[in-house]
Amino acid sequence: KGSSVKVTALCHNAKNLKSYTLEKHGENVLKISLVVNKPQLWWPRGYGEQPLYNLLVALLSSDSNPSIIYESNQKIGFRKVKLVTDPIQGKKGESWMYFEINNLPIFAKGSNWIPSDSFESRVNDSSIEELLVSSADANMNIVRVWGGGLYQRDSFYDTCDRLGLMVWQEFMFACSMYPRDEKFLETVREEIIHQVRRLSFHPSVIMWSGNNENEAALGWGKITPKNRELYLVDYSVLYYETVLQTLFTQDNTRPFWPSSPSNGFTSMTPLTGAWGNPQDPTRGDAHFYNYDMLCTNVTLFPKAKFVSEYGFQSQDSLETYLSVTLPSDRSRNSTLMFHRQHHPNGNLQLEQQVSKYFRLGKDQTGDKPFSQWSYLTQCMQALCIKAQTEHYRRGKGMEHRTMGAIYWQLNSIWQAPTWSSIEYGGRWKVLHHYVKRFFAPV
Repeated sequence: KGSSVKVTALCHNAKNLKSYTLEKHGENVLKISLVVNKPQLWWPRGYGEQPLYNLLVALLSSDSNPSIIYESNQKIGFRKVKLVTDPIQGKKGESWMYFEINNLPIFAKGSNWIPSDSFESRVNDSSIEELLVSSADANMNIVRVWGGGLYQRDSFYDTCDRLGLMVWQEFMFACSMYPRDEKFLETVREEIIHQVRRLSFHPSVIMWSGNNENEAALGWGKITPKNRELYLVDYSVLYYETVLQTLFTQDNTRPFWPSSPSNGFTSMTPLTGAWGNPQDPTRGDAHFYNYDMLCTNVTLFPKAKFVSEYGFQSQDSLETYLSVTLPSDRSRNSTLMFHRQHHPNGNLQLEQQVSKYFRLGKDQTGDKPFSQWSYLTQCMQALCIKAQTEHYRRGKGMEHRTMGAIYWQLNSIWQAPTWSSIEYGGRWKVLHHYVKRFFAPV
């Protein structure tokens, strides 16, 4: 407290130097501004280039021969972002949902990102880059970091910056009700401050989102519907009064979406949520899963404004399973396959979907029958998600005005039947080859 320091900042053709007197012990917030003349704009993949600039900020001693106390060197980009949720003219009661980057509407094409290993210590920068490069190679322009997983390491966002992959960043709350006692809320504030400060300089991060499916969870099960008013207050205190208000102290340059799926807000001043069915196809984003339907029947898919989750499962290939199975495990209904299937009735649903499109023989143990089974599930998954994604892409020019398709999911945490388009270890499933086609520019 009372000490004098200097702060210098340099970026491209801009430079500034300011002196400060520290006002208190502990954390002091020092602000310095730069005006960068005519920077090149950062664009999502497929819409332009991704120029990045070095931003150097240094804390200096204030004596006659200043020494560097601390310095930070970051790559940044320049772009404008807006989440458009305006009413659609001529469509009473309906609203848009799409991202606008540098004043240009963007159709979001991408997938959901989950932790890439069940043990985070096994994840490295190379494996993350491999998955993101696979996303870019498949013509994606967005990745949604699911709120039931982890905040990703710095290299994840660095790679997204470089590849032009927009990031829908959720805070880590998912599929549950949370407490609102002050001790818990204080840890939430600290989490939000830390993560927003860490990630906010990345141009790829285009939106913060409060949680995954917790608004929808207000109607789940037996307990929350019977006590909806209580849990609604808890929800509002946590996400509106704590997460959102803390976020705005750190970053008010990006949109905030309260949950996924959600109808969003009816007003920001005063802050008012658009409560109702969070799967409402006339506004906001939607999640859609139906494992019993004929999955290529496009008349059964929602005509939503933005679909941020949808998917079908498939099996990993024999090659991916070899390192974790015995020969006796390699059949579609073995004990291990049921153990690794964490979706209720998932194996039965796989058989039912495959049998709608292919001739399915008896279950047999062995490398060849298991490999054939795995391949058929992957073909089924690819056909199902192709039909659904193309329905949403067509929706951009149809009455429902769909502007986003983010399938569930890109990657997997282990060798198992999952919704991923890339197997554990990085091998592309049949689906990912299809993704490259159905997300191709048109």
